[in-house]
Amino acid sequence: MKTPIITTATLSFMLILIMVSNAVSAASLQRAGLEVFADGEAHFEAVLSLEETEASANLPLLAPKEHVYNILAVDNAGSPLDYELEDKNMTIYALGAGTITIEYDTDYLTTKESGVWTLSFEAPFEMDIILPEKSTIIYINAAPSALTVEDGAIRLKISPGFWEISYDVEVSAYKPPEGEKQTQTGWTFPLQWLIAVGALAAAVLLAVIILRRRKGNVTLRYEEEEVLKFIKNRGGRALEAELREAFPDIPRTSMWRLVKRLERRGKVKVKKIGLQNVVEAT
Repeated sequence: MKTPIITTATLSFMLILIMVSNAVSAASLQRAGLEVFADGEAHFEAVLSLEETEASANLPLLAPKEHVYNILAVDNAGSPLDYELEDKNMTIYALGAGTITIEYDTDYLTTKESGVWTLSFEAPFEMDIILPEKSTIIYINAAPSALTVEDGAIRLKISPGFWEISYDVEVSAYKPPEGEKQTQTGWTFPLQWLIAVGALAAAVLLAVIILRRRKGNVTLRYEEEEVLKFIKNRGGRALEAELREAFPDIPRTSMWRLVKRLERRGKVKVKKIGLQNVVEAT
């Protein structure tokens, strides 16, 4: 009986197959997408399907953990799940959940030079990319699987591998209101009007600077102020379930992202007590 000969090439091929199959460990990737905004920030979202017996799942990060924030991992009921971050990997503890949704933001994937944005990263799996509205692709290093335009935004489906996409974003020009007088030589305005507008703009800018300094250079949104006020009125602490009950118009996942933003800004602390998340004002 002859012994099968395993060559170096065969071993290399087997190793590649193992690495690809373990890219999303103990889970099946249903979909993954990256939406890029006009300011260069990107929002990642992925949905994983697991067997109920699986205790955890691993997902590669698109950026180093230092540049990943606003992280949210929830089960199919919208309940937050615990997770751990390594250098470029995320472990989510499923607790028997059949479906997991992971979301996070990052500013690590884009750069801007001479008015042109470049998105570059290593895609560990097939995913969709949405570029900012009114953007134009200037360069792309490979052909995507699909390319469409929906609601003024370019959408691409890409395969695993390194991707580099350069694009520019159209800046909307000012359109004067109907009824404004226009001369053949262009728009003309009285000098006194221009001086008054300049003075008003300077006053508004000064007021904004003063307000930001008074608030510690952090400007909270209206919903964030209301949630923080609610926590303080309850003695400085509240359960996450109480926040959802007090603010029914804010979706469950949006409320969790709001709380994480407040925590990142040093306004609250989140503690795990049993199966409940307790939010405390700092």
